[in-house]
Amino acid sequence: MVKVELIFNDEMHGLSERVGCEYMLRKIFLEEVEMLLEYFSRITSDWDKLKIGSMFREEFLSTGKMLRPILTIISSKAVGGKPENALPGALAVEIIHNSSLIHDDIIDKAEIRRGKPTFYRRHGLTPALLVADFSFSMVVKAILMINNHENMRKVFEILSKATAYLADGEYLDSTFNPAKEPLTLSKYMEIAYKKTAYLFKSATEIGAILGGGKEKEINALKAYGLNLGLAFQIQDDVLDFTGNVKVTGKDPLRDSLLGRPSYPLIYILKGMNVDEAISFSKEKNRELIEKAVSSLDGIDKSEEKEKLINLALYSAERLR
Repeated sequence: MVKVELIFNDEMHGLSERVGCEYMLRKIFLEEVEMLLEYFSRITSDWDKLKIGSMFREEFLSTGKMLRPILTIISSKAVGGKPENALPGALAVEIIHNSSLIHDDIIDKAEIRRGKPTFYRRHGLTPALLVADFSFSMVVKAILMINNHENMRKVFEILSKATAYLADGEYLDSTFNPAKEPLTLSKYMEIAYKKTAYLFKSATEIGAILGGGKEKEINALKAYGLNLGLAFQIQDDVLDFTGNVKVTGKDPLRDSLLGRPSYPLIYILKGMNVDEAISFSKEKNRELIEKAVSSLDGIDKSEEKEKLINLALYSAERLR
């Protein structure tokens, strides 16, 4: 495995605490983010004529880390692809993610996201539902921009399954009642896989496909995305207990107070104290990150591969 110098240095970790991971990631991956935002603006410019379209564009352009589309673009480049060919898939992935956040906040009655009132709190329930629904027309439009029909079909298939899993994962998560059923590791992993990890896997798989990757490379990036997504969810669970609202941009203990399944909660219910459960969760996080990085052994050494490794290392320690 290639030895990497971590680009997320102490200065960047300090920056993440002061102004958020969004700025940090966008600065490091400035080329990819600017390319995506320019592409988004170009293919959605005509929607400004519609009130709901302008609301959708405003929400997208104020989005957060853009980690998933960055993964799509970098995965494409890692297998030798041109980044512009990955843009339709990257955009589709990010729109799906953002629409799911609007729905999640409505279901959870969340007040804050990314340090400001949630979309439905700012605009009302009906506009929020309609904007989230409208966004899927843009997913279809983005996928239709893929210039290879076989790749277009593959991306449609991947993302149709991803959206189905997102909905089912959110249902399982929001209806779980620890008083009625035990919170087992298998139940938690099913929810985390559907709600979070599958879209990460989709992001990297789509990037590899649109970059013209070989089967070995596609499988390596799928495994990377899956393990990274599971680790990302566990870190989210940890931050629910330990995060600072000024950094995370979300209310502390929001998910825990709603009774949502989380990795630390599995072990708290078994009798561990909170500190022990968090420590155990962080160890599992590191284990999954190691698996994600090891998955990249199937990818040739390159600057893009180093970026993927660093993204995994960042995810293990992120504060937001």
